[in-house]
Amino acid sequence: MREDLNPKVSIVIPVYNGSNYLREAIDSALAQTYKNIEIIVVNDGSDDGSKTEEIALAYGNKIKYYFKDNGGTASAFNYGIVRMSGDFFCWLSHDDIFLKHKIKEQVSFLQDSKIKICYSKVYIIDEQGHITREDNSPWYPRMVAIKKIIQANYINGCSIMIASECFKEIGLFNEELKYTQDTEMWIRLLSKYEIKLIDKYLIKYRSYDDSRTKRDRLFIVEEEKQMVNDIFDKIVIDTLYTHSSKEIDYNIFKAKAFNWIGDCMSSKRYWFDFADQYYKKSSMTWRSLYNPAHIKLILGSQVVSIPSRLRRRVATAFTH
Repeated sequence: MREDLNPKVSIVIPVYNGSNYLREAIDSALAQTYKNIEIIVVNDGSDDGSKTEEIALAYGNKIKYYFKDNGGTASAFNYGIVRMSGDFFCWLSHDDIFLKHKIKEQVSFLQDSKIKICYSKVYIIDEQGHITREDNSPWYPRMVAIKKIIQANYINGCSIMIASECFKEIGLFNEELKYTQDTEMWIRLLSKYEIKLIDKYLIKYRSYDDSRTKRDRLFIVEEEKQMVNDIFDKIVIDTLYTHSSKEIDYNIFKAKAFNWIGDCMSSKRYWFDFADQYYKKSSMTWRSLYNPAHIKLILGSQVVSIPSRLRRRVATAFTH
């Protein structure tokens, strides 16, 4: 392979108190069949008695190791990104595993497709590393994808590969977000770039009980609401309007978009206040009687969402 076809790939591994699985993650990165890589481990202020640090340091010059004050996953990513020298960025969580051909497959795919970002399908594994199921990640055209992903993140972060130059245009991960920094990043990327799916299983994603995440569930929901609120108004609406094939007044388009996001979120638990907020925004933006947000605002999202919630329950019942 010629040098110009052999781009360098930086694998950034953020870790906090991850001595249980870190070695498996690093070993999977070192085992890649594609050799022009650098592995950057960012210790995000672990306080586990140096267990995590000792594992990382044992690899010597096979990896680049950094310790920083605890600031969350997004800050660890950014710490690694600004210090990496690769043409492409990959994220590997400390408890996940790359299949050995992951990097090679994605570099070839991006070069053949002449795009800058791709993701793959994912094996789900348990705490012992046994495959429990296959996650068949979907793919959508860019303008459909940006609407789908704001409702539910379908891209596994560890499956993604991003050209480093993308960060220069859209910025780094949002460090104010502790749980939804990935979804927010994918939306910003989709506002500028196509993201393609490579139809292969290239990583093993570890799924297990996380008591911290369960405990913080309501906090996560509130953060997600704020993230969606910020990025929908600032980026999503203008991106969709710019690529719309219909000639429509911007304020009417905006009001319909507010109404749409309200409908999407009203069927989600704990999101009624968010939906009502967007019905109100729609109503204020387009005061026409043709705007259905007026009646939805009167009825309230809990009533408006009853049909969609019933459909979801029926669909769930038939799949069990």
